[in-house]
Amino acid sequence: MDKYDDELVDAINTNNIKWIDLQFFTPDCRMRRCTVSATSNSVELRDGFTLSQDMLPTVIPPLYLVPDPETYAIIPWANNTLRVLCKIENGEDRGRCLKDPRYIIERLVMNYKSLGLKAQVSPAISFYIFDTFSISKASDVLSLSAIADSRENANTPNTMWESREGHYITSPEDQFYPFRAQLSDILEGQFRYGVEEHRHGDDAYGKQYLRLKFLDVKNSADGIESLKFVAKSIAAMNGNLATFMPLPFSQLTPGKQSIMIRIEKNMLPIFSEDGRETDALFYFIGGIIEHAQALALFTYSTTNSYRALRRENALISWGRRNDIVEIKHVEKELVVQVNMLDSASSPYLAYSAILCAGLDGLKKKITPPDTSKKSKRKHLPLSLEDAIAAFESDPTFIKSVISTEFLEDYLEQKVKEIEEMKKAVSTEEIRRYIDV
Repeated sequence: MDKYDDELVDAINTNNIKWIDLQFFTPDCRMRRCTVSATSNSVELRDGFTLSQDMLPTVIPPLYLVPDPETYAIIPWANNTLRVLCKIENGEDRGRCLKDPRYIIERLVMNYKSLGLKAQVSPAISFYIFDTFSISKASDVLSLSAIADSRENANTPNTMWESREGHYITSPEDQFYPFRAQLSDILEGQFRYGVEEHRHGDDAYGKQYLRLKFLDVKNSADGIESLKFVAKSIAAMNGNLATFMPLPFSQLTPGKQSIMIRIEKNMLPIFSEDGRETDALFYFIGGIIEHAQALALFTYSTTNSYRALRRENALISWGRRNDIVEIKHVEKELVVQVNMLDSASSPYLAYSAILCAGLDGLKKKITPPDTSKKSKRKHLPLSLEDAIAAFESDPTFIKSVISTEFLEDYLEQKVKEIEEMKKAVSTEEIRRYIDV
């Protein structure tokens, strides 16, 4: 066993761990879990636990969950329980499962490494907390509606201000500060992901914002998924709901993600030299702008994403504040910040797709177009159907990282999602047309 295997076994033994929470991701990019007894011997920890074929019926059996020792964390709210993220292996030869989302980002890291490059990412995410949330059903067939409330709702007696503005507010108006502090402490302490900052989000209705410190891209993606897991868990223990749905209600501002990207070669940054911009900086941005419409399939991955995107002037532009790509100064070097992600997107897919597009720009020396005038800017797709079409016309830049097997499943899921949402009757439609 290597260093991390030893650390995992030591953590189990020294913390009186009785249960190991095996967490993994299926092709829909949802986290799943299976909890096993910690009395499992070190061979199973190293070689893997058998996974039911029902989870991935189209994958060649048998299936195994193999713990990634580097990702272990003591779960503070679950007695004597340790979590570990797992990779999925399958078949008699124990090859990596091509439908495992974490394998996508591992392949990306390998691609960069083969060129002598290392990518680091500092991700940020905003999301909502509701004090109460319930789905009301008049009938399983006839009606479905959601009801949510927040202690920061301006219409409740507890609210201490009338504004919808939430940026940088402080206590007592910022009523979820204790939640964010607890979330940040757990991420830094038990989960070992550094938190760069946390604050209230840009909406007064319970919106939260956190940014993680720079880590290699795989660990950053694991960090965002861990943040989601911890936020949902501690909110639920308090009887609340933490949601990463981009637009849970039409009156709110959308939940988003952004990532700062730093690329190194021979341990030196490639985007700046002596504080000056390099050609590599612009080639990387050029690749992202070139493939921006295709990227939307992975960075705005739900039908709800486009409800939010249509409310914003989603033009493909770069260089200025709030453009989809910005240039930032961080610790005397230049980094690229990409803003075209929402809170629902899978970091394993979205970060991989963005870094593949940037790498394509580096390889082909793509110069970003002049987008200073609105007349020269293109639109991001404004529906999931348009995003699928955009990707199908521009798929090659990502083929070395996302397998054909995964893409086929992913596209099938998205087409099914579109068809199901087309058939659904919304509350807004009922309000508008019930008395026609």
